[in-house]
Amino acid sequence: SGECDIRACRRERGGACGYLSRVDALGSARVVSINHALLLSWPGRYGSIDRLVVDEAHELVGEGDRAFGETVAAVDVRQILRRVDLDPRRGAIGVLAARAGRSDRLEEGERLVRQALGASERFGEALEAVLGAQEKIVPPESLIGEADPWAAAVGAAEVLVAGLGGLATWLEAVVPGVTASASMGEVSPEDERQAVGDVESFEPDDVVGGQDFLEREGQALVRSLKATLGGVLSDLFTQIREEHVYAARVFRRRGGNWDWSLSVTPLDPSEWIWARALETPRSVVALSATLGVGGDPMPTLEKLGWKHVPRARKMTPLLLPSPFDYENNAVLGLVRGVDYRSPGFTEECAAAVCAVANLLDGRTMALFTSRARLRRVAELVREDLRSTGVSVLEQGPSGGASALVDRFVAEPRSVLLGTRSLFQGVDVPGEALSCVLIDKLPFPQPNSPLFLGRKAFLQQRGDDPFQSLSLEPAVVLFKQMFGRLIRTESDRGFVIVLGADPNRGYVQDFISSLPGPPRVVVDRFEKIFEQMQDFFQIRGGDPRTPDQD
Repeated sequence: SGECDIRACRRERGGACGYLSRVDALGSARVVSINHALLLSWPGRYGSIDRLVVDEAHELVGEGDRAFGETVAAVDVRQILRRVDLDPRRGAIGVLAARAGRSDRLEEGERLVRQALGASERFGEALEAVLGAQEKIVPPESLIGEADPWAAAVGAAEVLVAGLGGLATWLEAVVPGVTASASMGEVSPEDERQAVGDVESFEPDDVVGGQDFLEREGQALVRSLKATLGGVLSDLFTQIREEHVYAARVFRRRGGNWDWSLSVTPLDPSEWIWARALETPRSVVALSATLGVGGDPMPTLEKLGWKHVPRARKMTPLLLPSPFDYENNAVLGLVRGVDYRSPGFTEECAAAVCAVANLLDGRTMALFTSRARLRRVAELVREDLRSTGVSVLEQGPSGGASALVDRFVAEPRSVLLGTRSLFQGVDVPGEALSCVLIDKLPFPQPNSPLFLGRKAFLQQRGDDPFQSLSLEPAVVLFKQMFGRLIRTESDRGFVIVLGADPNRGYVQDFISSLPGPPRVVVDRFEKIFEQMQDFFQIRGGDPRTPDQD
């Protein structure tokens, strides 16, 4: 737990907890395997990284947004308030207050908790009035007039901050030793973001490692409250962090609470990535099969902090050709005449999946950029293929990504339907996978607050937002999707993009960025389907679904 007292945990009966034992082992480890999230939040007490190898280096770009941004949500506030257990016999705070002779203040504590809960609900209601069902950029208070609908949200936020601050002050007054211990700084800022969770039960006289468990819980509560107050909630409208995007979203659970969330994210995390992960090691090797556009890795490298690397430390990027024969073993089909914005596009996707699955007797993976489209296509495909014996594996209802891929490999007569977590890291060699269908080119959402904030930021600098924010990440992701097909030198098959408009000039950027490149066919689906029949030397297939016969 990030809120635990490390000194006390080291004195636990039976030795340090599993987490601390693992941390201690880092001191003698020569090789450590970690993920990108831990790399970008690597605490100094873990020891320095001497030489670093980063696989799938392009993923650091998105991970930087998560690592260096900050989020607080209504659920976090409710969790903290639930932990303020004021039962004088069994509640951590209630017992502490009674022990200190301050039971007369418990009623005041109950009132403060109720007020904070109510303030959180009113803040969610005020946000809904200006956000609706969309996540939006939050304007700074200097741009909000008295008659502006945002003014009510400003007032509600101030009431919530005051309510949580009042509760923190009350806790410091009734819980012995909280103020001094909560400010000692023993736990790093990264670790202070997590809460210890609800205290289900305990013995009031339970003392661990020489320190009262109840006092530790009280101290953790104060740290949690102060961390919440000192973050994005307090500067949501003052927006003291320059070159950051402040955003908010809200929705109401059916018959329940308002669930709001606030976030602040740096516009350009490249310097943060460089300083946090890449500057200290003596050497860094970054590997990726999908960096950049058209064979140029620099657009992605710049987002990883390449521009901050001293010239003396830079080596020329090494571009290695693929060992696979894409020209003869892979075909990229771009379907002409299909518009992903049309009302019938989902049905066209389902018809294409069924046609290919019937032709290949399964052995098909379909990747979707929309979860809603994935669910609807899965319904249609499952119904149409029911009589054929080809099973349909849908990411989500049928299991996690890893389990689904294992089933797909074990059951060749199957279709695997998935979304982003199947775009990369999925290895299905051999004939188990002969066709990858992609619903559309994976451009990011152009209306997200972070996208809009970065667009304005780049326009102010005179840069091209489309190239940096839309094309480059879409090409990188598309190369990952395409890469699911060819995993060995003997693999063969088709990748078909249904919703790509071949007449768009940027389509050539996608093609030129692929390894090989593969043979490209631009035609209507029926013509591409005929070429699939010739490629696999299969006769008798029909590009129509059973319901279209």
